[in-house]
Amino acid sequence: MSAGRKPMPNCLCFHPKVQRAIWGHPTNLSKAFDVTSEMQQMVDAQGGDRLYIGTDVNICKLFRDPVRGTRKKLTVSYVARCVSPAVLDTSSLSSGSPKGLQRHAESAS
Repeated sequence: MSAGRKPMPNCLCFHPKVQRAIWGHPTNLSKAFDVTSEMQQMVDAQGGDRLYIGTDVNICKLFRDPVRGTRKKLTVSYVARCVSPAVLDTSSLSSGSPKGLQRHAESAS
């Protein structure tokens, strides 16, 4: 491997575009909300290259509570441009890990 290149597993994704996001009852879609635009706004607010929802975020306050007293599910479908790690040159990166290359998803009900 040439200088400046680091081996990285899997594919590295950039600029996720939320196609659909549903929040609510895990099996009954009539008791769920479409939160696609809210999720894309969160991606854009975080620089447009990732989506992170911390465990300290109250999703019911963020998206409203579609069914009180019931366990909920957040389902997000997205597309992203990907780059093979074999062609990524990290020699110009000071930290060796470009912003947003880590896909981190956590959710709390």
